[in-house]
Amino acid sequence: MSTSDIKTEPDPSKRNRAFTLLALSIPFLFFALLEISLRLSGYGNVEPLFIPVEATNDYRIQNPEVARRYFKQLQVLPTGPGDVFLTQKPDDAIRIFVQGGSSAAGYPYYYGGSFSRMLEQRLQLTFPDRSVEVINTAMAAVNSYTLLDFADEIIAEKPDAVLIYAGHNEFYGALGVGSAESFGGGFMVRSMMALSGVRIVHMLRNLLSGIAGIVLTDDGSTGSNRTLMERMAKDQSIALGSKAYEQGLSQFRTNLGALLRKYRSASIPVYVGTLASNERDQSPFISANSEDVSWNADFQLFKDSIGTFSSEEAMLNVSDLINREDDSAEAFYIRGRLHGLLGQHELARLDFEKARDRDLLRFRAPTDFNEIIQSQASENGAFFVPVLQDLRQRSPDGIIGSEFMLEHLHPNIEGYYQLQESFYKALVERHFAPNIAFSRKEIAVTEVDSVFGSLRLIQLMDSWPFRTDGKPPTAIQRYRPETYVDSLAWAVHQGERSWAEAQSALRLYHERAGNHEGALRAARTLQMHLPYLPEANARLGLALSISDRKEEAVRFFKATNRIEETTAVYLLLGNTYLDLGQNSEAEASFRRAYELDPDHEDAAIRLTAILAATRQVEAAMQVLKAHVAKHPEQRRAAYVLQQMTSMNGG
Repeated sequence: MSTSDIKTEPDPSKRNRAFTLLALSIPFLFFALLEISLRLSGYGNVEPLFIPVEATNDYRIQNPEVARRYFKQLQVLPTGPGDVFLTQKPDDAIRIFVQGGSSAAGYPYYYGGSFSRMLEQRLQLTFPDRSVEVINTAMAAVNSYTLLDFADEIIAEKPDAVLIYAGHNEFYGALGVGSAESFGGGFMVRSMMALSGVRIVHMLRNLLSGIAGIVLTDDGSTGSNRTLMERMAKDQSIALGSKAYEQGLSQFRTNLGALLRKYRSASIPVYVGTLASNERDQSPFISANSEDVSWNADFQLFKDSIGTFSSEEAMLNVSDLINREDDSAEAFYIRGRLHGLLGQHELARLDFEKARDRDLLRFRAPTDFNEIIQSQASENGAFFVPVLQDLRQRSPDGIIGSEFMLEHLHPNIEGYYQLQESFYKALVERHFAPNIAFSRKEIAVTEVDSVFGSLRLIQLMDSWPFRTDGKPPTAIQRYRPETYVDSLAWAVHQGERSWAEAQSALRLYHERAGNHEGALRAARTLQMHLPYLPEANARLGLALSISDRKEEAVRFFKATNRIEETTAVYLLLGNTYLDLGQNSEAEASFRRAYELDPDHEDAAIRLTAILAATRQVEAAMQVLKAHVAKHPEQRRAAYVLQQMTSMNGG
């Protein structure tokens, strides 16, 4: 028997190793197949930050669905102001992005009421011959996680600067430590966001969010009447110095530092503003109860009898209570009011700060956050913008109140104007722009925007945390429009009319009433929102021309013709050049108008007139003779030809 006929048994150790490898590979194969299946089905596609504008591929806009990255339990998503920008950045363009939460977005006005639109207007006046784009990516209920997540996509759009006004939402914004949309600490959140392209991660997060949603529904804490503020605030009491508070500070510090370093690596200048809120006219939402029962009783007795004391006596009483227990936000707020009554304004401001910092419901950023902003800006090469300090300087007695704030932290129109001032001043100081004056009356916020903002404010103030009686909000249901402007704003609020439709109706209303300033404001806010529409540019050009702002009008007539050339707009442009005494430009405009429509009677007459006025009489006669020969039915042209022939001895 040869050795080749001998049968050998398989090595048991090799077979065991093969089975072991196969067993170990099964989970990996399962997840690989699951990932492939999810991708093929389109599950978990990551919404891009920017998408093409539906009407034109020449412009891009913030994706209204991008918030789905962070909000898994909300049916109605927060969105940004909807600023558009050119897909291909022009060589001479100034492009600035804004990041932040609802205050940066311009709540409750948005559009021309946001500081970013005001800043864009001012920069357009500063650089009239350059393309200026200020693109606001801010949204309600987002925090530094969202800002950091957006950074790479913003960098890809080649910004010349980034402006940041953020921090109020750090605890309750999406993925924050006290948020209903959170699923772990900082490392866990950043890991999940880094793996956002993995579909299995999306599936797991959706599963966790679904479970959280069931829990919220079961305990009765959901409901269509709840505001976004209430739905996002899971941990409604976060004490100063507590573990959750320190986690919030760490979260903000880490994310802001990473964000600033990312922009610095891309050589993009960043301007970071300190956070302002209502100090004098917003009492704490939730004040801590002392563990000392007697202190609580004494404090309640003090509040019940405060009206019987003089200001000095009340001050002694509340100061004694604070010396015994310094965790009560309400006690500090009361003492701040008393300091104000006694004319001790600096002491009042300090107590209002302490009251805000001890407010257990953390919708207003505490003092620690502004210290983080200043230190991170310094450490990471960003420019510090003293928004808080500027607002205090412009406030009565150096304390921010209802002069600039609507409620706890959202500025009114004047407040947003001052916010614009702070950022513009910072740009000037860093030699980004020369200092150009900007009038408050120039801002493109209309009466419709103001009333619409008031309607939103009515809804907000009629709900938690401003009302804590648990009853459903009813104030907005009692609202009745009294004027035409009211009815336009109400129609927008009720979803019966789009914002653009309401502004167009407002412009027409002002035009018919001879209110040129109102018509101009409405035309400008529409053009800023819809710069890709030729009609929006033409309407603004016409409104500027009527308001005797001819040079500005030229810019928007030319912008109209870049989008779509029309005889009508070239005629308007030619007339405007005539008013400015620029005859050669007027001739070129009228000539182009006639080229576009050789049958247009007015175009023929205007071209003839400018030729004659510039001593080109023979050329003028040739144009008009040829036109009348072609269109003998056009009586005005024939009459002008007859008059010219008579004057020239023909």
